[in-house]
Amino acid sequence: YKMGMRIGDIESAMFNANSYLLTSFLSGRSLVELNKEHDFFEKQMFECKQMVPGNLSLIMHQVVSNIANSKDSLSLMVSQNMEHEGILAQAIKGNSDSFICHICIFGNIEAYIFGKYELAAEIALKRQETEKKLSRRYFFFGVTDFYDGLTFLAMGHEKKDFKYGFLVNKALENLKRFVQLGAANCEHKLLLLQAEAKSLLGNTKDASRDYDLAIAAAEKHGFIHEHAIANERAGDFFLRNGDPRASQYYGKAHALYLQWGAQGKADNLSKNIPF
Repeated sequence: YKMGMRIGDIESAMFNANSYLLTSFLSGRSLVELNKEHDFFEKQMFECKQMVPGNLSLIMHQVVSNIANSKDSLSLMVSQNMEHEGILAQAIKGNSDSFICHICIFGNIEAYIFGKYELAAEIALKRQETEKKLSRRYFFFGVTDFYDGLTFLAMGHEKKDFKYGFLVNKALENLKRFVQLGAANCEHKLLLLQAEAKSLLGNTKDASRDYDLAIAAAEKHGFIHEHAIANERAGDFFLRNGDPRASQYYGKAHALYLQWGAQGKADNLSKNIPF
């Protein structure tokens, strides 16, 4: 970014700024700080007429803002935000499949985090269908497979529907390959999917072990947001099984969401789970 700005390569600078924001979000950077950085970089992007990185950043920024702030509806897929609807409409009208996938990735993350699993599944399937038109998928260091797997497993828990089994297995196999490439980034992701899958199949003993392993790995590698998600999923597991330890995991998840800067998500958790 700095080199591009220094030599006048504004386009390269702005795409690098967007990559920095993306990596920061996916790695669990403080949402308070990330919101400020989005404001700073997006102002430059639009002032410099760099609409592609600007719109990519704007989509992510809307999700960051909603997770960080208490609101009654999601910012991406179900709100009445006409600015966003204009961007999505332009992507569809212009047959911008890569941009549609980008929107769907962040829509899926947001919907899943707020427990809108049916919506998250719908968005994930739309992205997967659109990806067939692209020369390559958006992997985002295993993040797309992570949220795909979590979403389809959540549908299994919520709807008692096993039709997503193939898609869950696909996400698991993809994450195993990412673990081989970089365990620090994906070990906890894989462990959490495995815990959720074992829970769904009724293997409570191994599921309980894997939830704790996922929590420990996420903490070890510094993924505070996924550390929080793993604790919340463990809370769900113990609640389903009538185990009073559920409140401990929910309480830890709530504290971690606040530490991440996710006040909106923390409030949502308090509202929906009486821990």
